[in-house]
Amino acid sequence: MNLSSKSWISRIAFSLVTTSALTGNVLAEKANIDFLPLEVTDGFKCSESVSNQESFDFWLGWDQTSLPDWPLNDIRRDLGRLISHKASDEPELITTIISKLESSHEAYERHHAVIDLIKLDLNIKPADQIISETHVDDILRSAASLSPSAKNFVSNLILNKTFDASIDTALDMKISAANEGNADALLELTSHMEHPFVQEYWGINSDITVLLAFGSLLGEFDENYCNRVKKIAREFSEGNYVQKDIVASSAWYAHLADLGDVSSAWKVAEFNMIAPKSMRDDVALYNYLTIAFEAGYTPSIDGTLKYLRSDEYSPNHLPIIETFLTNAAENGHDKALNALVHFYKIGQPFGYQAVRLNQLLEKQYLSGNSEAALQLAIDLMQVQSPTDNDIKQIASYLEAAMKSDNNSTKAIAFNLLRSLSQTASEKEAS
Repeated sequence: MNLSSKSWISRIAFSLVTTSALTGNVLAEKANIDFLPLEVTDGFKCSESVSNQESFDFWLGWDQTSLPDWPLNDIRRDLGRLISHKASDEPELITTIISKLESSHEAYERHHAVIDLIKLDLNIKPADQIISETHVDDILRSAASLSPSAKNFVSNLILNKTFDASIDTALDMKISAANEGNADALLELTSHMEHPFVQEYWGINSDITVLLAFGSLLGEFDENYCNRVKKIAREFSEGNYVQKDIVASSAWYAHLADLGDVSSAWKVAEFNMIAPKSMRDDVALYNYLTIAFEAGYTPSIDGTLKYLRSDEYSPNHLPIIETFLTNAAENGHDKALNALVHFYKIGQPFGYQAVRLNQLLEKQYLSGNSEAALQLAIDLMQVQSPTDNDIKQIASYLEAAMKSDNNSTKAIAFNLLRSLSQTASEKEAS
């Protein structure tokens, strides 16, 4: 079911315009809507997207002779990432990709190339520098053939005075993009509701405009579905265009998590950590934290540790969190391991656990942690009447501690090792 077709948006928009009052003052206030996720029953799952670094590695090693035999959308995805993150470092590489796209892909027309060149310029030049008149003329001449996202992009350049054109031209392009279903244009229109031009040619109140935007984001269950729907979850969380609603945001993140999106699973778990106690759901916390931790999603570990250090944690959550930090430590997450060592050593919040502390210190030592080696040596030196094996083990720990980059650790280990040698000599003499 395609909810974002241009004809669907256009028909609804036209119907609403013809039945709405186009006069009077339309207040530009945040929308107040109740919008729920769809049920997904066809086995759709969020696809794992290629990371920025994977994209950069490929293109920085590209021979620049011919473009890879990829779908146009994949190349444009990577081009967008390069423009956003590598514009200053790799302008010639980016320009080459744009040139080859224009010459080899019919669907990548001249106005697409100009838009990307403008984006490249904007990421290199100062923000207040006016774009060249040639680019302005090129784009405005082809305005009618621009894609909805390109129309909205140019509209914002004019509104931000980066392009020299009238505000009415900008708002006309934004309304055109909105009529074609562009979610950003629809959302941004709510900030211009008081402008006479918008009242005359749009005239739909903010609640319905935002509803149209959210509907356009749902669209088909395709590879971009999850990224689009994250906008809805974030919008309810941040409250830029709608009234802030953390419960609604969590429901949308849960929807995405149930489709396999790991970052959204962490968002749901985090909500159930920091929400007022009456709103927390320990079962949801357990389930979604499991998804995030088992996938090795690093922000979930960082966020959990931040939660524990805030002293606002719920005691009911401690068993769940301790279990998952332990699992993460056993799976090689150094931050989880180091945090547990600290927590067990000070006895908060999980209580002092000598056996577990020793096991974790041993794990740190085996991974090359000099400070853990020193701690293990000190603990073992407290044993009454150490055996020969104890002394050999202490010596191994101290020798490992001697390799520390920390001069204090190294000095302590050196003197304890010397003391240990004297103890061993005295034992042999007796």
